[in-house]
Parts: sequence; structure tokens; C-alpha cells
Amino acid sequence: MRKIKIIMYILLCINSASHLHAAIVIDQSYTVYGGGTTMNPVAQTFTSGVSGILQGIEVNLTSSIFYPDREYIFQVTTTVNGIPDTSSGAVLATLNGVASDFSSSLATTLPYHYFDVADFNIQIIENDVLAFIFDTTNGPIQINGDMSNSTYEGGSAFIYSNGNWIENYVFDTPTDYSFQTYVSTVPLPGAAIFFFSGLIGLFLVAKKKKNINI
Repeated sequence: MRKIKIIMYILLCINSASHLHAAIVIDQSYTVYGGGTTMNPVAQTFTSGVSGILQGIEVNLTSSIFYPDREYIFQVTTTVNGIPDTSSGAVLATLNGVASDFSSSLATTLPYHYFDVADFNIQIIENDVLAFIFDTTNGPIQINGDMSNSTYEGGSAFIYSNGNWIENYVFDTPTDYSFQTYVSTVPLPGAAIFFFSGLIGLFLVAKKKKNINI
């Protein structure tokens, strides 16, 4: 009977341990391509589908081979009523770089650039609405997406004009930029409970055996 208990506790530990580690998953994914814009700054809002820590965002960008030194600023922010918020405390991450970081290819399938924000420890909860902002300081860089028939329902594309974020429309149709978000999911609380229950069970079995042998 004791051996059966030991096996059951070990299996409980093994099964729950597989759910204890955080897994990086693609959360939001909108990879439709139908044109691009060189208007900067621009923003894209998105709604998180899982809880965890935002690891990075891939964005479809194209830079000209003639302007490799154009500088960019990439930010992740919170939103107010679905609009990007750049007020004090609302900016969660800021990355800087140059256009040579991106591909200069104008092929049909354009590559995505990964903006790594893991070091900023951005904790998100399911249904949080966040935004990423892309801006340049010395000349435009093209950001690509669906400029004709957007179907992403978790947010909208924006352009910054006259001190305000304005939802980006082309021919009276809302647009969205092509992007993917990566989230490190939080371990399930129940998994931790089962894991430590298994450890306690093994400890009690071992302690009982020790007392019997005394």
C-alpha cells in the first residue's frame, strides 16, 4: 500500500510540474498584408487574450536601403478608452534603434522585426488593452499592414496629428498594422497546489517509514 502511495505522489508531482513553468505563447496575431504607410508616429492598440508577462512584439516594417541611419523609437503604453496613452507613467517600455535593423526587402512576404520588451516586466491581464507606438526622428520608416479591409477586432491603428491620436482610416475603412505579441503565461495556481501536495505526501510517507523503523 505504501508503494502505491509513493507512486501516486510521484505521478502527481510530475504531472503538476509540467504546468509550473511559464510558457511563451503567441497571443495576438494579425499578419494580413495589404500595403503600408510612412506616416510617423503611428500606433496600434491590441487586447491581450491571456494573462502573463509581455515578452515582445513583432511588427512588419520595411526600411529603405538608402536611409539606413534613420532612427526609431518603439514604445509600449497603456490606453485610455482604447486610445494610446503617452502620459507620465503610461509608457511601459521604450526601445531605440536605427532603420538598418530592419529588412530593406520589398518582397510580397515582408519580414517581421521583433521588439524584445522582456526586461521591462510588463505584466498583463486577459482583456487588457495596450498599444505599441512606432516613431522616427529623422525620416520615415514604412510600417506595413492591412490598409484596405481590416479584420482585427482587438484594436485599431492610429496616426498622430495635431497633438491627438486619430484612428487611421483609408477610404473610410479602418486599418490595422501587421503584428504579433508574445506573452509568457503565468503558471496555473492549481498546478502549484498539486505539486506541493505531492511533495508533502512523499515527505509524510518517508517520515512514517522512519518512525516505524525506530
